[in-house]
Amino acid sequence: VQFLGLVVSKMTGGIVPPSFVLFGGVGAIGVLVHMATLLATLSLTNANFVWSQAIATLVAMTTNFLLNNEFTFSAKKLKGWRLPLGLVSFYVICSIGAIANISVASWIWQMDRSAFVGGITGALMSMVFNYAVSRAITWR
Repeated sequence: VQFLGLVVSKMTGGIVPPSFVLFGGVGAIGVLVHMATLLATLSLTNANFVWSQAIATLVAMTTNFLLNNEFTFSAKKLKGWRLPLGLVSFYVICSIGAIANISVASWIWQMDRSAFVGGITGALMSMVFNYAVSRAITWR
């Protein structure tokens, strides 16, 4: 996985760092987790779209943190008591992106009632911000 990140970085002349490629790959998995959770919550519960989007965002954030800790930032991997502290800092950092995510997704959903388009747009909305800030704070 890290080799793929290096290849993409080299193909872009170093403009895209390998860790961003890995973060993006984890983010893609997070989008799948997000959408599966969103659709499951909408179909299996009586929750409205905003609550379903919030639940899906929290599940995806947790999954992304664990995968990023294992793969993207493996050289700075958080262990022991630093793992739950890192998760909390990741939640705090990504909550700004999550608020934008939920706001944009809800706005799009209100316009065309597409949970898929709203959910994906909201999830992708915060990726670059989350990468930059979590790299600087959670895995410094």
